[in-house]
Amino acid sequence: EMWRENLFLDAFDVLDSLREHLEGDTADNESGLSPHLEPTQVQVLSKFAAELSKLYECCKDNEFAEDRSLSNHSSIESLIAPVAPTPSEDDAMVSRFVRIVTTVAQGSSSGPGSRFLSQAQRSCMDLLKAMATSGSPEALLNLTIMAGTSFFAERDPSGKALKGVDILCHEASNVVLDAFSSNQLTDECKVVVLARLLSLFPEGENAVNKTKD
Repeated sequence: EMWRENLFLDAFDVLDSLREHLEGDTADNESGLSPHLEPTQVQVLSKFAAELSKLYECCKDNEFAEDRSLSNHSSIESLIAPVAPTPSEDDAMVSRFVRIVTTVAQGSSSGPGSRFLSQAQRSCMDLLKAMATSGSPEALLNLTIMAGTSFFAERDPSGKALKGVDILCHEASNVVLDAFSSNQLTDECKVVVLARLLSLFPEGENAVNKTKD
């Protein structure tokens, strides 16, 4: 049993290395990773993103089990921070997994100003939505970070994002709104999500005003 656990951890470390590689490429390119992706790379990321949901289904009750009441956190400050914390080897497995999913989503855009999600992004958002609606605090809190001030951006009458609003951020905000009504979410998780959204409000209000101007 110990041998199998170590094999899993070694394989997961490889996934973490991929995340670091994608984050590094994105940081080196201010316009995002996608303009430099070759067709083969796009296909690989799309396939990889689709397979992540299978990994979650296999591990959600064991390796990716979560503290849904957030009782292990001694302070709320880290939970309502508007940016994701720096990854650490001491992070829970589910935290590392969600960071991989969000990194793939952010690094597989169809291009600047795209009005639609790429196939890889859609797979990642479907996975995060499934996790959030089933009560995953980690997925929900990372979605609020991804959405950012898009919660406060204007939308057209059909609810679609207006021009200038990043489509991935817009979709993340929609997932949070849909998941928030799930009866699988604990009250503690709902309070933290609302606190995080309120902490974004002043910045979001400025963003709305800029959009109107």
